[in-house]
Amino acid sequence: MTGKIETRTYRSSVAIRSEKRGQDNGIGTLTGHAAVFNEVGHGYGFNEKILPGAFKKTIKKDDVRALWNHDHSLVLGRKESGTLSLREDKKGLAVSIALPDTQTGRDALELVSRGDVTGMSFGFQIVDEEWGHDADGDEVRTIKEVKLFEVSPCAFPFYSGTNISGEKSRKKPETKAEIMAENKKRGEWLKKQRKELGIRIASGEPDTARTTAARGRELELLRLKSGV
Repeated sequence: MTGKIETRTYRSSVAIRSEKRGQDNGIGTLTGHAAVFNEVGHGYGFNEKILPGAFKKTIKKDDVRALWNHDHSLVLGRKESGTLSLREDKKGLAVSIALPDTQTGRDALELVSRGDVTGMSFGFQIVDEEWGHDADGDEVRTIKEVKLFEVSPCAFPFYSGTNISGEKSRKKPETKAEIMAENKKRGEWLKKQRKELGIRIASGEPDTARTTAARGRELELLRLKSGV
């Protein structure tokens, strides 16, 4: 097993299912695929693909978390608590997150439902891999087994092929007072995130999950969404 923790992010157009339910039934779920089998990804100086079975052992034995955009302070679910479900299907690594009724959970559901966030990502270490070359002579890494640490809905995807969708199960604010209160909470959270991202970019803080350029794009998105 390599010591380096890596991340990979996937994207695709998604069909959003949105359903209103009673408040007692919880906030809702995010479902999709954090990885797709046998799809060649590009952009790390080499090509890469994941074989079926790569997640089979780790999803049985490891306590994986669901995070928002790889941020360890923004937890959406956990395998051991039953709020994160992981399984391999014919397509890849299927994910289902029972979202918490927190500001992070509500924002995650809203951003996915609106189509603003369409990617999923995963943090992992390599357990078994194979290197070779394709027909064009390009270097290819074939991932045969990984140790999975986390899965994340993600704003800036790298790969194509996966999907993520949100199903709402909470009542949206309807009165003017409720809408104003909800917007105020969301604005305060986005302003906080904008400030933190600005500090990290300015300090040059290293981050294995996101590059400084990606942080800059996130900051710009947060500026647009918060209106501050």
